Amino acid sequence: MLYGKPMVLRYEQVDLFSRKEYQRRQALLREAMRASETDLLLVLHASKDAYDQWLTGCRLLSELIVPAHGEILGILLAEFDPVDSLLPAGPAPDGRRSLYRRSENASAPDVKLLDAMTAGQLAACVADHAPKRLGLVHPDAMTFRQRDALRAALPGTEWVDLTETIAVKKVVKSEEEIAA
Repeated sequence: MLYGKPMVLRYEQVDLFSRKEYQRRQALLREAMRASETDLLLVLHASKDAYDQWLTGCRLLSELIVPAHGEILGILLAEFDPVDSLLPAGPAPDGRRSLYRRSENASAPDVKLLDAMTAGQLAACVADHAPKRLGLVHPDAMTFRQRDALRAALPGTEWVDLTETIAVKKVVKSEEEIAA
């Protein structure tokens, strides 16, 4: 049981808030984006400060891509990435386990969930939106690979740190949040 609701699977998501509440939060982000004149918002290390759960209701997201208009993208976290691993290929040695969440097993209101991505795939996904100004939340969490891939994919794009701007909006609670 979690919050009085039965859970079937260990990592099952339990909806705590209404779809209207998540839409309110998404509108807050887009309002901050308009004010800062950014075309796209990239939330890095989305589980830090619970941005993943706050914006989507879905935990264990590595990044969120929020365009000024259109569908929000949530990239699922891979706790173990075989591409970047120093472990030998094949079954995990020493009983180590990996957790892969697949997009077909997860859902979030008004968010398209994508499987875990490499830095190059993330940069290509961001570049598909062709932002002139890219807003960033937690730019300090950006890996060197992500930074290099984004720089290569987005020449001439201005990067703007919106961490504090978004955090200020996030701490103001709605009546539904207070009631929870």
